[in-house]
Amino acid sequence: MSDSEQPRPSVTLFVRTKPACGVEGYKRRVLERLTALRREGKLADYDVELWEKAIPCEGPIEECDALDSVHRRIERFERWAERHDASIDGAFRRREIHSAITDETYSVLSLPTLCLAAYEDDELRAVYPHVDGDETYSVLDFLEALGNG
Repeated sequence: MSDSEQPRPSVTLFVRTKPACGVEGYKRRVLERLTALRREGKLADYDVELWEKAIPCEGPIEECDALDSVHRRIERFERWAERHDASIDGAFRRREIHSAITDETYSVLSLPTLCLAAYEDDELRAVYPHVDGDETYSVLDFLEALGNG
């Protein structure tokens, strides 16, 4: 199979909606690199989906379609990590939040600023960021490897 016949991945980039100090330039670099890789023919296509900083793990709105969709996607990411002896725990952290006003405690799942899911033929092939052994692989690591490959 020649290079031109190699399967080209498509990706979904998940981006936190709220601006954050120190990461807006990183977001811009990632989006520019995705556009360049698609233009170069190394990437079939990409989508961008927006998400929040954290989502509730339980509570009155956990059943809404938007949250359910995010939870299902993260479960797929976790299954991918298990199958590949990798970990996404550092990027997706569960934590307890206590409200002094209402005296309630609830669990949330913190979402990374950027997360990339790579697919070939609609099958999940990789999730970034992730840890494999002692190495951490970022979204830009994947894009650089794709550009060099």
